[in-house]
Amino acid sequence: MRDATPERQPMTASARWTRLQALVREELRQLTIVQASDRAWQMPFAAALASGLPLLVGAYFDHLGYGLVSSLGGWCFSTCPARRCITAWSR
Repeated sequence: MRDATPERQPMTASARWTRLQALVREELRQLTIVQASDRAWQMPFAAALASGLPLLVGAYFDHLGYGLVSSLGGWCFSTCPARRCITAWSR
C-alpha cells in the first residue's frame, strides 16, 4: 500500500545552486548583524581569556589535551546568566 503523499521531483543543478546561494547570503546577513546585549563588555573579554589562555599554556607545554579540558571552565563561565553570582548566592 502506497502513501497518499505526492512524490517529490528531484531538484535541478541550477535550482540547487540558487538555493545554496540564498542560504549562504542569509547566513552572512545574520552573522553581520550587531545586536544589543545586556552584558557588560568585560564578560565576553574575560570569557575569551578564560578559555584561550589555558589552550595557549597547554600548547606551550605540549599538553594540548590538558589545555582543552582547562578551557571548559572558560566555556562554562561564558554560559553563566548575566547577573552577579554573589547576589544569587546570598539569597
